[in-house]
Amino acid sequence: MPGTTQLNHWAYAGFDFNAVGLIVRTPVGPGQLPPLRGTDNPNAGIPGGLFVPKVHDTRPVTLDLWMPANSPSAYGLGWPGVQPMLDILATLFGDCQQHALTVYMPDGAGAPGSLYPSQGGPPTSGLTRTANAYVSVWAPADQNQGGELYIGTVTFILTDPYFYGTPIDTGPLSLAQQLSLPVMNPGNVATRNIQLYFSGPVTNPTVLDATNGLSLTLTGVAAGSGASLEVDIYRFACYINGVLTMGAVSHAGDASFMRFDPGMNMLQITATTYGAGTVEIVYQPAYL
Repeated sequence: MPGTTQLNHWAYAGFDFNAVGLIVRTPVGPGQLPPLRGTDNPNAGIPGGLFVPKVHDTRPVTLDLWMPANSPSAYGLGWPGVQPMLDILATLFGDCQQHALTVYMPDGAGAPGSLYPSQGGPPTSGLTRTANAYVSVWAPADQNQGGELYIGTVTFILTDPYFYGTPIDTGPLSLAQQLSLPVMNPGNVATRNIQLYFSGPVTNPTVLDATNGLSLTLTGVAAGSGASLEVDIYRFACYINGVLTMGAVSHAGDASFMRFDPGMNMLQITATTYGAGTVEIVYQPAYL
């Protein structure tokens, strides 16, 4: 159909669109974010102009769902018919709640060369990218008078504008001395979905990203043996032994506590005193 591009494998709230025989297509063009304030038309603030945010928050993503009504056994999965499928989708899209929206990348959609689970089993490996989303608009429509093809357009609102890949975990690393750590972000945009876990003994740990100049320090923290420090950069939170302690965090270089830019990020982790403590970094690469 004009205006669409290659088929991908999608799921929402655990409901696999492809597994029931729907054909999912996405609009032409790469993923894009709306403009930020300062990059929009200078007259945007006049009456009738649209508000433009300073930071990226939500983003719409639209999918076309094709329903080949006259091919009930095309995918060997017991196609229920157009109206039952419309009822199923209306229930799925009508609960007004946020769910996981997952896309299985082409090299992870079942067996090699397979586009449909019935041709190689459900996707059990390969790349996936997941976002938190809710449904804004669901609009099914008959595309011809014979009812041979229905197409539904569903628009999701991503509450965070990015899709995230599988978490990457450095594992516990010794803080017996200054630590230099290369961290690779394979995503195509910077990620702030990062968690830092320190285990004592450690005093006033500092993380510096020498690649982009961002730094984060836990000030006035003297954690004894076995004590735990957690900095959740994604949620702007810091916990010392499970207690929220935001006053301990100081940072520089960005509105967020820290970010990993696409590609290699060279981290330098230091402390006022060193001991037998450890640091562990868990992060998710971000994609448009």
